Amino acid sequence: MDVLRRLKGFITNKNLRGIVLFLLTYGIGLSTVSASLGVKLIQAGMKKEAVSSLSSFMIPLSFVAAVLASKAIKPHEEFSAWRKIVVLSVINTAIGYFLVTLNPVIDASNSGTVYFIMFLYLISSTFVGTFRGIALGGFYNRIADEDIGGSSLTTLNSISNLGGQLTE
Repeated sequence: MDVLRRLKGFITNKNLRGIVLFLLTYGIGLSTVSASLGVKLIQAGMKKEAVSSLSSFMIPLSFVAAVLASKAIKPHEEFSAWRKIVVLSVINTAIGYFLVTLNPVIDASNSGTVYFIMFLYLISSTFVGTFRGIALGGFYNRIADEDIGGSSLTTLNSISNLGGQLTE
């Protein structure tokens, strides 16, 4: 009960209410493109096997991105880094939108150039998403209430995950 009383700070703290509202809604503009990317590529003529193969290459790259992000994001600058990365996410999402919906190159020819362009886009998406997650986790760690530590971290992360699920 003591932990729950301390967590009520999420309701009473004006700054945290703003962060919670933002975490629940900021993915709305980003999720539509990322959720429909594979479907749109298949509709444009790429083979299902090729789309899934491109995605499977991203798994080891996400580990590399996590190591690079942990070295690049400085302590006490996590929120600033996260804000910049959110801007990069919007730019990356716009690029993905234009690649899939407005590019006449993606057709039934399945040329190597198209695969290479999509591979580069998926690499940038992986790196941006991983950097965004690492920066946000570092920020949560910095602002977490030391008295209840893990509970406040879990609450913030759960709110962020809920926002991601609500927008998909």
